[in-house]
Amino acid sequence: MCTHVHITSNKNNLYWGRTLDTTFNPFDLGSKVTIVPKNFTLDTQSTPWKTKYAFLGINLSGSTLYFDGVNEKGLAGGLLFLTACTWDKKENIEKEGLTAINSGEIIPWILSNFETVDEIKENISKVAVTGDDILALGELGKGHPITAHYTFTDKMGNSVVLEPTNNGRFRIFDNTVGVMTNDPTFDWHMTNLGNYIQVKGVNRQQNHLNNEAVIAPISNGSGLLGLPGDYTSPSRFVRATYLRNLVDKVSDEEAPSQLFSILNSVWIPKGVECLFEGSDTSNFTSYMCAYDQNLGKLYLRVYNHIDTMEFSLDNMVENQYVNYSIN
Repeated sequence: MCTHVHITSNKNNLYWGRTLDTTFNPFDLGSKVTIVPKNFTLDTQSTPWKTKYAFLGINLSGSTLYFDGVNEKGLAGGLLFLTACTWDKKENIEKEGLTAINSGEIIPWILSNFETVDEIKENISKVAVTGDDILALGELGKGHPITAHYTFTDKMGNSVVLEPTNNGRFRIFDNTVGVMTNDPTFDWHMTNLGNYIQVKGVNRQQNHLNNEAVIAPISNGSGLLGLPGDYTSPSRFVRATYLRNLVDKVSDEEAPSQLFSILNSVWIPKGVECLFEGSDTSNFTSYMCAYDQNLGKLYLRVYNHIDTMEFSLDNMVENQYVNYSIN
């Protein structure tokens, strides 16, 4: 599960946001908000590398596996679950002269190395993802690699979706609608939008059914009739796409709240999506966040907190790796 949306303010500044929909609260498992400085060697599950750019993001259990983040150059992105993704063995990848990266470490690799979407497109063919265990989760992470696809947006508004669906090698899609969810793959979702071309942000007018019968709309919002309201990934994609592309542009001061208002439409309450009959385990939105790509700030709302927490790259200490725990 998960939904991504990015929006632009009336001053053309970018805001990247997402919900993280899981069956657990990642902060109960030691996940942290982290600032990683530039020229810092990340001791990853993959081959360690030195960061070119500093970045701020949310990791899994204090590890080098990240859900999302933004770097000092304004590039923001994250991973969303995709069961259609594939992997390959490290030795097979390296035989081709490619770099093998754990699927959860694509986020820090890109944020610490690149400034623009064009740079990502030029370099993503040099890597492929492996299906390694999630070491940060110990026994829980054995045999359960992160199944994900990825989306990034730069400060110029260019956006890309990366899907490792070819033995860990990536297919690349331009994200022209500013939204991503989960399965099926991104191209399927784009095709499916054709089923909703009647949706618009203007109220429908009276319909003269015949010379005597006039049908009038019952209420405002009639232009959105047919917009799906359930929590499946195709429905969330359609709903978020239309809301994102119909809303007015707002000021930079209002933009984080505007982004949260869109994400609220796909916020999944705990308990409404139980995995099977008689189960107490359900998918729910454990957090949603908004990154100000211009200022390098993170606005975070966790499901069991009423307040919005703020973090900033301005709090970076030179050459220091900084962790913030969320209680």
